[in-house]
Amino acid sequence: TALVVILLRAGLHLKWDDLKETGRPALLLSIIPLSLEVLAVYHFSQIALGLSATEASLLSFCIAAVSPAVIVPSMLQLIRSNQGMSKKIPTIILAGASLDDVFALAGFSAMLALAQNLNGAESLSSVPFSLLNGLLSGLILGYLMAKLLKKAPSLVITAITLVTCFALYYLEQQHLFPFSAVIAIMSLGFSFARSQPEIIHHIGEHLKWLWKPAELILFLSVGATVSIQHLSQAGWLGLLLILIGLIARSSGVWLSLVKTKFTNKEKIFCCLAYLPKATVQAAIGGIVLHLILKDQLELKNGLAAGEMILAISVMSIAITAPLGAIAIHKTTHYLGE
Repeated sequence: TALVVILLRAGLHLKWDDLKETGRPALLLSIIPLSLEVLAVYHFSQIALGLSATEASLLSFCIAAVSPAVIVPSMLQLIRSNQGMSKKIPTIILAGASLDDVFALAGFSAMLALAQNLNGAESLSSVPFSLLNGLLSGLILGYLMAKLLKKAPSLVITAITLVTCFALYYLEQQHLFPFSAVIAIMSLGFSFARSQPEIIHHIGEHLKWLWKPAELILFLSVGATVSIQHLSQAGWLGLLLILIGLIARSSGVWLSLVKTKFTNKEKIFCCLAYLPKATVQAAIGGIVLHLILKDQLELKNGLAAGEMILAISVMSIAITAPLGAIAIHKTTHYLGE
């Protein structure tokens, strides 16, 4: 529920003119930082932790995704206060981080399929179709809803929009065809806002109030996954692995912004905004261990590999979520108007 609200809010605040202007850096930010972090974690985890290539690939995609729960509310606050909007920095980060999550989840799913001797290549090849199907369905639904609900009360519009978003999420879970609910929900909000911009303020206020309890529950759930046992199991090598991944990711962010007009301080802000991890790791960190315990997955290091993936996922949450949120808050003054 919290993630649906986050994604819908993000979509409602994306503007076509901004996306046209920021398309290139947003696309690069969705691919290069993730790719460099995945490669760094993949190689280092084999050397330092003794993981097999399959285990290392699962770990790298599991901990690579950034946290929409931290990034989206922070960027929306900057948009409302008009900070960094002369260069559309919050918009670029919103779009790039959302696609980053899609690619990380797609990569993890593909590696898991390969590890289970299923068709992992098919999983990877279906990513473009997932993105396209999600984009088109969201745009069409948003446009139709804006026209059909034009005279409805704003509270009714909010309720129907949320129900539709939950339906899109449920559709993805059925695996009937390649489909990305993340992209569908964001594009629905974007299309709705473009068709009926005058109603967006009212829907945004409803979602903002709904987000407050959802945020509390979400982070309590994330915190519930953080155990001292898992943190100690990851050890110093786990900490070093996360640090190497973050350095690689930050290098990727800087590289993605090379030919932009951003100042060095603005680039530093973007690097810091791309650090926090939480929701994705909490959602998929224990999947490998669960499948091993159910005898549905065999890995070279067996149970130890599943426990290590969970431990490092938990450690990445415990370290990067609070530090990333604080870093974003403390460096907003790096941005102009």
